Amino acid sequence: MMWDVDTTVTMMRVMSRMANLDDLMGVFSGYVHSQFNVERALIVSRRDLEAPRYRIVRAEVWNNDDARFRPCHTEQTAEGGLLAHLLYGSELEWMTDVSLEPSDPAFALLEDVRDLMAFPVFDEGETSEMVILLSSKLRANQQDLCGLAMMSGLLDRAIKAQEMVRRVEETKQELDRELQATANVQRWLLPSAIPIPAGVSIATSYQPARHAGGDYYTVTELPDGRLGVLIADVSGKGAPAAVLMAVVRTLVEVERRRCASPATLLTNINHHLVELGLNNHGVFVTAFCGVIDPSTRQLTYSSAGHHAPRLIQFADDQIVGLGDARYQPLALQMDTEYHQTELTMQPNDLLMLYTDGIVEARRTDGEFFGIGRLDQVLRQLPMPPTAHHAVAAINSAVSHFSVNSAAIDDQTLIALRIEQTPAENDTDMVTMTDRLATEPTQFE
Repeated sequence: MMWDVDTTVTMMRVMSRMANLDDLMGVFSGYVHSQFNVERALIVSRRDLEAPRYRIVRAEVWNNDDARFRPCHTEQTAEGGLLAHLLYGSELEWMTDVSLEPSDPAFALLEDVRDLMAFPVFDEGETSEMVILLSSKLRANQQDLCGLAMMSGLLDRAIKAQEMVRRVEETKQELDRELQATANVQRWLLPSAIPIPAGVSIATSYQPARHAGGDYYTVTELPDGRLGVLIADVSGKGAPAAVLMAVVRTLVEVERRRCASPATLLTNINHHLVELGLNNHGVFVTAFCGVIDPSTRQLTYSSAGHHAPRLIQFADDQIVGLGDARYQPLALQMDTEYHQTELTMQPNDLLMLYTDGIVEARRTDGEFFGIGRLDQVLRQLPMPPTAHHAVAAINSAVSHFSVNSAAIDDQTLIALRIEQTPAENDTDMVTMTDRLATEPTQFE
């Protein structure tokens, strides 16, 4: 008996660490050579073939020069002969003094073979393949045959698991390519340029958690000179959220041309989304819509369940949340009427709009970034704050806070500042942004 328990356990331990099929087969083949003097190994398959046809899917021969098995020439398919008899017989076989007729399809492979062990590999109870070990003189007995049959079956399951992993990886890569294509389309739907009327400065930032996401924003100069700004967040993530975002974007583009106020725009969009039946599928959209008149600095706004924007009131040295016009999200109820609020912003005031990916960014311990940390970043801005600096500071702080955690939601920011004079190219914005990138705000 050549069944060495210690060697077998060592071999199985080594194989458990391998992810490459050739490496697995190499270890197994080396084991059966050293333990049983196997000089040649075949795997014969009947998949998708009718008797007596078969296919040799793997053939290896021992090479004494480098002490390892090497692949040898095999036919694509063959018919009849000894290998077909073994494969379709579906039995454990141990043969000695093997002798083949030259007409046998396997004659070239088995010409100098004297001993043979064959054991079936089952798939859902049916023989799918046969492992055949060949030698001029096998050192084995019936118990070895049973043990090798069991080991070969386990090896076959490992090979099939690896094949499944390979297919899953290929599917994942294809899905990633499709999601990247979706993301490219989604980015085309976001503003390529931001209008900046006299008296206002604006900065934006959009970072999807995955290839594609559900955040949307737009900044539009209205015919009367006012500035419209909207930020929205679709529930869910990935491609479904991106598709719904595209629907929201279309509705915004249609309604903004005929709506006189933010509240009317949100009310109409909600009506359309409910008409589409989204309320029956557990999806919704939060949104904040505002219109600012640069000449009077008057801001009119309405919110559909969106996080309250933060307003830095420069003269009063305080930060307030605009949550007084917040109603339920869009796409939940048909009869929801949205209302709006007005306020007058002062020179150097800064309005920060954001999606929940900012305040719900997490550390590895599960703690959220939160409104408190967002306000802390805003308080630490050099005064008077610039729109570009505010966006860069928040992005840097969130990134530093969640450095070891993957983002689970899209992160979008819009900063809008009231200027004392017409908007100018502020050269020190770049300097402050660059400095912030290397010296992020620290959070505990």
